[in-house]
Amino acid sequence: MPLVSTMSINNAPIKTILILAANPKGTTSLQLDREVRDISESLQGLQQQYDLFNEKLGRLRNTIAIETDEAVCFKLEKQIERTQLECKRLDEQLEIINNKLQ
Repeated sequence: MPLVSTMSINNAPIKTILILAANPKGTTSLQLDREVRDISESLQGLQQQYDLFNEKLGRLRNTIAIETDEAVCFKLEKQIERTQLECKRLDEQLEIINNKLQ
């Protein structure tokens, strides 16, 4: 049974993954369709998180550009640093899953 999944990872070109599965008669099912679905859901969830943090990062940068209070700027800089670290962590997780699929 062919299963095709397409995913966009961090705005990279879309990759098509083709998985062919067959079970000899009298054997138990490999449940590859469930595994593919689980991987796809994980990728989609991580991509959504990454997109949200990336959007937050843009908003923080816009806010710091117009802020004049030094204390507020300092807090915003710290938030930007934390958000950048989270984006990097999510990007690394996406890459790990992507590399496993290659």
